[in-house]
Amino acid sequence: MKFNIKKVLTFLALATSLAYFSNYMITRDYKKNEKYIVKIFQQDTGLHEKYGDIENFKLRKSGWYSGDSQEPTPYYYYHFYIAGSLKDGVIELIIYQNQEKYVVKYIK
Repeated sequence: MKFNIKKVLTFLALATSLAYFSNYMITRDYKKNEKYIVKIFQQDTGLHEKYGDIENFKLRKSGWYSGDSQEPTPYYYYHFYIAGSLKDGVIELIIYQNQEKYVVKYIK
């Protein structure tokens, strides 16, 4: 079996490009709603009761849901690792398109 270095290098270049592109797409959605997310982490009493003071948070995953017949309202969703003074965990934050309403779901 011949080892083709050109194919391996092409695969590595494509994999690296895909990784950078996916990271760009995740942070693009986050930058759009960053001020609302920080405000939610500072003011949400449910988060502070469960996790204490939010010391650090890291974006894990983000996306856009455009709606369907069961949930017609479009929204952005984010998964965050949260480090609080009481405990750490993962949450899903849903921010609806009009940014007047949000939902926090506790994953772990």
